[in-house]
Amino acid sequence: MKHTFDNAGVASVQAALLSLPTNERELELQAIRDDFRAWMAAHFDLSASQLQQLDDMPAAFRQHVADHIADTWASGSLIAFFKEPTVSARHHEPRDKDFIIFPKKRQVYNMDTHALDEETGLDIRILYRD
Repeated sequence: MKHTFDNAGVASVQAALLSLPTNERELELQAIRDDFRAWMAAHFDLSASQLQQLDDMPAAFRQHVADHIADTWASGSLIAFFKEPTVSARHHEPRDKDFIIFPKKRQVYNMDTHALDEETGLDIRILYRD
């Protein structure tokens, strides 16, 4: 089943992916890394303009996004995703938008075990300009 590409749809896909058995999750993460556009098209009900926007992204940026998404989910962390709601009358029209990612690496020091660990995280924001 394809999900809507909005806050609720992304949350559903994320929850389903993170609940997969490890071997199935690894296959999904590899699919994200190998062909992000195809993975997005398989999981979300994307409009023609949304698919075109994925195609129009510079390949290096699209891969950067894919790698950060896969790395974040591989670590078991959640992606904080926010897509600004669209005005229903213009829902299928191409609009100027900004796709912003905030990759995070945090260092966590455990005072009891003296272990120093690194955690990854990711915030994604899609904001429309009128």
